[in-house]
Amino acid sequence: MAPGERLSAAAALSCFAYFALGRQGDFDVRWLRGGSGALLFGPWRARLAGLGVDTRFGDRGRVVRVAPSVGGGGGGGGALTVTLTDGPPGAGGTPAPTLTVDADAIVFAVGISGMQALVRASPWLAADAQFRGFANLSAVSVVAVRLWLSAPVSLPGGPSHVCGGGAVPGLEDVGWTLYDLTALQDEYAAEAPGTVLEADFYHAAPLLPLADGPLVDLVLTAVAAVAGTAALPPSAVTAVAITRLPAAVTHFAPGAMDALPHGVAAAGLPGVYLAGDWVDRAGHPSWSQEKACVTGLAAAAAVVDGGALGLSAAAVAAAAPRRTPVVPVPPPEPHVAAAAGAARVVRGVGAGLRGVLGGVLPLPLEF
Repeated sequence: MAPGERLSAAAALSCFAYFALGRQGDFDVRWLRGGSGALLFGPWRARLAGLGVDTRFGDRGRVVRVAPSVGGGGGGGGALTVTLTDGPPGAGGTPAPTLTVDADAIVFAVGISGMQALVRASPWLAADAQFRGFANLSAVSVVAVRLWLSAPVSLPGGPSHVCGGGAVPGLEDVGWTLYDLTALQDEYAAEAPGTVLEADFYHAAPLLPLADGPLVDLVLTAVAAVAGTAALPPSAVTAVAITRLPAAVTHFAPGAMDALPHGVAAAGLPGVYLAGDWVDRAGHPSWSQEKACVTGLAAAAAVVDGGALGLSAAAVAAAAPRRTPVVPVPPPEPHVAAAAGAARVVRGVGAGLRGVLGGVLPLPLEF
C-alpha cells in the first residue's frame, strides 16, 4: 500500500482485477483460523524434518554470502558455496559465527530489502547486472499493533476492513487494515466478551519511531473511525503486541517493472532461483501471499527440471505426481472478459491512428 501517485498503475490495476473485478462473487479472501506459524509453517517444518531436511531459522540460518564453488561443483561438492549465520552476534558487536555449506542450488525466497543486502555482501551476485538492478527497487515499512480489549467491539460489515489514507488524522499517506481476531481466529474466541483487534499499517515509516503509547492511541482512534463510535479509553486495553518492520513489504512503484525479476531462474547465475511476491509468476494472475506461493512452487520445479540436483529424467518423471500443483485461477466473468476485449480493440485502433498520423495526435483513449 502507498499513495496512488507512488504506485505503478499497471500493478494497481492487476491487483484490483485479481482481488475484486475478475470474479466479483469472490471479492473477499479466506482467512486462516489461527496463526500462520501454528497452522502452516509448524506442520511444514515437521514434515520436512520427517524427510530428513535440516531447517534453520533466525540466527541459525540467515544467508550472509553466496559464491560459486571452487571447481564448479566437482568432486561431490555443490555448485555453490553458501555462508550462513550459525548463532547470534556476540557481545560488543562481535559478528555472528558462520557456517559454510555446499549447495547444488539456492532459492532466494526473500523480500527486496533482504535481496539487496545479499547482493551488497556477495561480489558474485553484485557482478550480475540484473541483481545490481535490484538496488533500484524499494520497499515500504509496516507497523502491526495487536490490542486485547476488555470491552466488546463490533466492526460493521464484517471482521476485516481495508482503509485508505485520510480516514484518521496522521494517516494521510498510510494504508491500513483492521481485523477482529476474536471473530477470525479460533484461539481468540475465548476472549469474548472482550475483543482482540489487529491493525496493520503500510507505508508506515513515519510511525516507526512512535512509542507504544501513541501507537495504541492511534489504533483506538482508527477503531472508532471504522466502528462509528467514540474511541475507547486506554484503560480498556489489557495487553499489547507491537511489531515494527522497516522496509519490509514490496513497493510496486512507477517504473519498477524494469528492475523486477522476470522469472524464477536467474539467467546469468547457474543454480540461483528467486521466489516472492516481487517475482514474475509466468502469467498466473495471483498477488501477495498467493503470488509468493506460486513463484515458490515454480522455483522448486525449476530446480528439479533444470538438472541442478543431478536427477535422471526417469527419476524426475517418477516424482512428478507428488508435486504440489499450482492452482489455476478461474477465468474472469463474461462481462469482465468482454470489457477487457473491448479495451484491447480500442488500444489497437488508437495505436494504428497514431502510426498513421505520425504520432502528432495525442489519444486519450490509450490506457
